[in-house]
Amino acid sequence: MNLILMKKGYPISNIRREDRPGYYDALSFADVGMYEPLVGLIQARCADLFSEYVRIRAETKRLTEWAAKWGDKESEVLRKREARELELWQSRIRQVFLEFQKASELLNDELDQISISFYDYKNEIDFEKYQLLSSKGFIPHANAYSIVFRHQISGETARFLFRYYRNFSKFPAPSKVIPLELNHFDQDESKYIRLSDLPWAKCIRFRELYFTAAGEFVVRYFNIDSGQEAERKPDTIADAVREFFDDVLHRVFGLHV
Repeated sequence: MNLILMKKGYPISNIRREDRPGYYDALSFADVGMYEPLVGLIQARCADLFSEYVRIRAETKRLTEWAAKWGDKESEVLRKREARELELWQSRIRQVFLEFQKASELLNDELDQISISFYDYKNEIDFEKYQLLSSKGFIPHANAYSIVFRHQISGETARFLFRYYRNFSKFPAPSKVIPLELNHFDQDESKYIRLSDLPWAKCIRFRELYFTAAGEFVVRYFNIDSGQEAERKPDTIADAVREFFDDVLHRVFGLHV
C-alpha cells in the first residue's frame, strides 16, 4: 500500500496502534466492495504525515533564515576586517613603492653613464584583487612597477619587474602573505623571468619582499655564502632598497662605491 502511495507521489500512511480496530473493519468492508472507509482512513493518516512534513519544512526554513542572519553578520564583520587589512597592506606597499621610486630618481640624477627609469603600472589592488591574492597568490596583470637600467655608452640594459605573486613552494598554505616578487627581462626569451629561475642572477641577492600579518617587513634573498634562499628583516625598507640597487650597479654594471 505505501509503495503504491509513494509511486503516485503521496506520503506514506502510518496506521497507528489505536487505528487498528477501525483499519480491520475498513478492510472487511473493502473485501465486499465498500472502499470508502479504507480510503478515508488512509487519506486521514496520509494527511497527518503530510502536515508533519509541512511543519518540519516551515521550521527548517525559519532555522535557515535565522542562521543566515548570523551568517550575514559574520560576513559583514569579515568584510570589514579584510577591508582594514587591505588598507594597512596598501599603505605598507605604498612605502615600498615610494622608496624604490625615490632611489631610482636620486640615482638617475647622480649617475652620468647609467640612466635609471622607474615605471608605475598603476595596477590598483582593490578588495576583490586583494582577496584573490590572499587566497590564490596571484591575479591577472599582477605587475606593480619596473625599474630599467641603461648604460648610455655600451647600450647594456637591465630590466627588472616587481609583481604580486606567491610561490606556494616558498609560502605554503595557510600563509596569506602577498609578496612582491622580482623578475628580470630575458632578451633571449623575450619575457620576464623570476630571478630564482635565472642561474646568473645569484649575484643579485633580492628575491621577494612581503609584510607579515603583524606588519613586519621581510625580504627573501639569495645567500651567496650558503647558496640557498633565506629570509631576513631589515631595519628599514630603505636598507633593502639600497641593497638591491647596490647589487645591480656593482655586480651587473661593474660600478664601485
